Amino acid sequence: PTAKHTMPPATNADSPSGLAPHPHHPSRTRSGSREDPHHPPTPGRSGRHDIHEMLESVRADALQQGRAERASELEAKDSEFESLKQQLEKMKQEKDAAERKLQESESRYAHLLRSSVLSSTHHMEQHAGANRASQPALNGPVSGAGAGAGAGAAG
Repeated sequence: PTAKHTMPPATNADSPSGLAPHPHHPSRTRSGSREDPHHPPTPGRSGRHDIHEMLESVRADALQQGRAERASELEAKDSEFESLKQQLEKMKQEKDAAERKLQESESRYAHLLRSSVLSSTHHMEQHAGANRASQPALNGPVSGAGAGAGAGAAG
């Protein structure tokens, strides 16, 4: 004899529906329907339909929760994307500013270089002019004694 068989038979007072519980399945009444105080059976529906509805409800809840999680993930990604876009825009502005600075520096450098070259060229020309005056045979057109010496050497 098992514990099930030694239990005293339940009375109608033990069962919320007023029916005596099934002797081998205390959660079931003799009529075979499950007793659930939280979800009383709906009239005209089978237990299988209730399970199907419950599964649909669970599925819908999971889907809703999944959508909510997905929506919050998308919101997070969206704000991350916006943040990255702002960073990119800021970097572009910095790059543009750096390029402008570089161009300004290059044009300043080019100007300095030109003026430096011009002043040194001018200085060299002045210096060369002084040399030309003192040594016309070397820097100027060949004439006089220089021409004769050159012709004699070549002949």
